[in-house]
Amino acid sequence: MINNKHYVNFSIIQKVTQKLEKYFSYKDGKPEVQKIIVYYANKQYFFNNETELGAFFIKQLYQHGDLFFSDRNVYTAPIFNLTPESIPVVAVLHSTHIKNIDALDSSPFKNVYKAMFENLSRYRAIIVSTEQQKLDVEKRINHTIPVVNIPVGYSETIDTSVQTLNQRSVKLISVARYSPEKQLHQQIELIKRLVSYVPKIELHMYGFGSESKKLNELIQKYGLENHVYLRGFLSNLDQEYSDAYLSLITSNMEGFSLALLESLAHGVPVISYDIKYGPNELITPDFNGYLITKNDEDALFDKVKYVIDHPEVQQRLSKGSLAKAQQYSKASLIKQWDQFVRLI
Repeated sequence: MINNKHYVNFSIIQKVTQKLEKYFSYKDGKPEVQKIIVYYANKQYFFNNETELGAFFIKQLYQHGDLFFSDRNVYTAPIFNLTPESIPVVAVLHSTHIKNIDALDSSPFKNVYKAMFENLSRYRAIIVSTEQQKLDVEKRINHTIPVVNIPVGYSETIDTSVQTLNQRSVKLISVARYSPEKQLHQQIELIKRLVSYVPKIELHMYGFGSESKKLNELIQKYGLENHVYLRGFLSNLDQEYSDAYLSLITSNMEGFSLALLESLAHGVPVISYDIKYGPNELITPDFNGYLITKNDEDALFDKVKYVIDHPEVQQRLSKGSLAKAQQYSKASLIKQWDQFVRLI
């Protein structure tokens, strides 16, 4: 409903004694919040935007001893930045923190983390998922606040026995979004080169995203319809891992790579580019997989072909994968979180 000041008045009445009003104006054809009024506990509060309202909400929630986590920093950091410093907040990073991972000391922070990094004194600590990112963030912020490494996930090992694989085909798998930073076209190029050496090779790619059409066109261009399959999103990959020979990662960057840990937990060795962050902490070369210099497609081809040509190596790497996954157990992760909360 538009009032005589050309504001749109939107009201929600939750209880007789509680009421929230939002006033909007139209800018470039889109509604824009101009004012928010909250009637709460027999008082009237005025806010200029939803960020201020969010900060008010946090202050009402807080009780002594509480600890807040800013997990979706692009939304939550601006809110926490407006709250009193007496309310403890810890920021959590789920990805690389800078725009250009090859310029650690000079690259601007990603927009999703900018509000947090520009107000470091507001936070008690930052949690990252790998030891290498911990070191990189500490250096970048000059140890202004503590940075703690706690893995973003844990493994639930499916089977501690190494399976004998069905040799009717050599099945490689990739679990990743169909997006540019995953560089999945390089995996298709890899299969194009391998087919003449390994006619029974297959690559199954699980995911979704904007690159689906381009990837499908590349598969058709090379005539790989019987070798490369875009499988889409599957909620449970247990069966898919059960007959997989190797898992591939060709990303430009990762935050941790839960898909890598999941693969190891199923006893599937991983061949990955040596990128920040995750692979070089989850993969011990010649124990549970191999690390390849980023974008070295010749080295990727050589290593994948080597493991295919030597099934005994694949079996040894499979055993190592299961052993490595045990280091990321649920019990270990709970212990790390418990220690962190007690210290903070």
